Amino acid sequence: MFNIACFLGNDFLPRSNGNGEKRAIEFINQISNENGDVVKSGEDLDQTVLSYTKEVSKDESVQGKRKRSQEEHNECLIEWNLSKNMFKGGPAFRITTEESKLVRTAFVSDTYNVELTDYSGTNQTFEYGFNALEPFSKICTGNQSNIRQLFIDCFKMKVWCNTFENVEASPFPTVNGRQVYHGSILDFIERPINSYGVKLLKFWLSARQISPEVAAYVKNVNIIVTDKLQPIPTEMMRGSGGYVAP
Repeated sequence: MFNIACFLGNDFLPRSNGNGEKRAIEFINQISNENGDVVKSGEDLDQTVLSYTKEVSKDESVQGKRKRSQEEHNECLIEWNLSKNMFKGGPAFRITTEESKLVRTAFVSDTYNVELTDYSGTNQTFEYGFNALEPFSKICTGNQSNIRQLFIDCFKMKVWCNTFENVEASPFPTVNGRQVYHGSILDFIERPINSYGVKLLKFWLSARQISPEVAAYVKNVNIIVTDKLQPIPTEMMRGSGGYVAP
């Protein structure tokens, strides 16, 4: 599972172009036996990984397919192993409570502390090529009380732990002064249509009151109407139960 999480892409390692479901099955068959146990390791596994990560991700290349340079390929392997180790052991934020208090009770009553440890909760030394605690200590100038509070703020998603900036909701986009939903406006010039996910494209159509089933009928006039066919306002997309509906 750790290797597949890297194969399909994650926050640290974008998915290589072409690595979809079909190639994932092929990849699994190459590194594991009939029972699903991984049988490849070390250099053997690294070479297999390299053979499936030759191309950059779609997000990295808006011009279409592009093979990684040797330096990019080596960096990709480093990121793969880094990500895999993090999936195995952390670091992760972990709730701590008084011995007599259940975690659920402490969470609901907001009477808990947060630590940054490995998944076992026993180790704060991480061997991933970086010290996970160092950025927190640096921004808090070593003040343990402030570090603990910063852990809590990151855990509650009040602060983004990558930059330690406050997390703020993205404002809704507007068209002609009226609010529309996120995802109802896509830039097909900056990013090719085929690089967007199916769900996102279906929502884009729904925001223009076009069912995906009839999308083929509007394909031939797409060039003409794209600039004129604007998404409808949020209040018109809300169903009687408050949900979004085409």
